[in-house]
Amino acid sequence: MTEAVREAAYTKLAEDLKAAVPTLDFGFLEVAAQDLDDELHGARRATSVLASIVTANNEDSVSALSILAEATKKSDFWRTEFGVKSRLLDDEHVIQLSCSGNPDCVLESARRIVDSSSQDTSPDQLTGALRVITNCCANNNLNRALIVRRSVFPIPQMCFSQAILLRRPNFTIAKRH
Repeated sequence: MTEAVREAAYTKLAEDLKAAVPTLDFGFLEVAAQDLDDELHGARRATSVLASIVTANNEDSVSALSILAEATKKSDFWRTEFGVKSRLLDDEHVIQLSCSGNPDCVLESARRIVDSSSQDTSPDQLTGALRVITNCCANNNLNRALIVRRSVFPIPQMCFSQAILLRRPNFTIAKRH
């Protein structure tokens, strides 16, 4: 992918996020678009800041998460950009599993939302996180490996489906007679 296409993708995402969440400043995405390989202000920092934004449990984070989920649905570019870029060392997985540091990518933020889904997690936030996970894992083995290695659930796919069903207001589990 050319630099111009990457820059345009970052600029478009910034515009979409600004329209959906006017209370937050997404200028860091436009700065990242100027020089995506810059260590201090480039793509890596931009996705790290996005990861922190969506982890917060508030209206703005839910709206932002929905925009990011839509972006990963529409473009393979964002699936790679929001996930891990290369195989990670075991130490990095341990740090992320402990949730002691900031999420290292948007996919990790989504995983944390699902793994720690509690009464405080809104159904919309959980749905957005699941959408980001499923979209980022489509045709991407590195992202799939991240979810499998870091998930606290023994069978992540089954738990993701159950989490969505159990969050629906009219959903009840039928009792056997």
